[in-house]
Amino acid sequence: MNWKKELAYLVPALAVGALLEPILVFLVGQALFGDYAEGAGLGTFFGNFWKDLVAADPIPWLMLFAPYLLVLWLRLVSYPFRHGSAREPADQT
Repeated sequence: MNWKKELAYLVPALAVGALLEPILVFLVGQALFGDYAEGAGLGTFFGNFWKDLVAADPIPWLMLFAPYLLVLWLRLVSYPFRHGSAREPADQT
């Protein structure tokens, strides 16, 4: 396993999970359900997100690692297409 390559996937994915994804969740939640915590804003949402991470709540941890898990899943699914089949086709004679 190439650790530098894994870090090249992990670091940007964690940045997205830590910064961009909570903003998107907040905006979508506000559009669908209205104000967060009776008028609390994005700062309160981020504060609660990080507080729940420290408290080891599984949902924020899943939200943090979701982009990386998506990248891993896409790499797994695309592996046969990138590397070809290991088996030779049977002779059709």
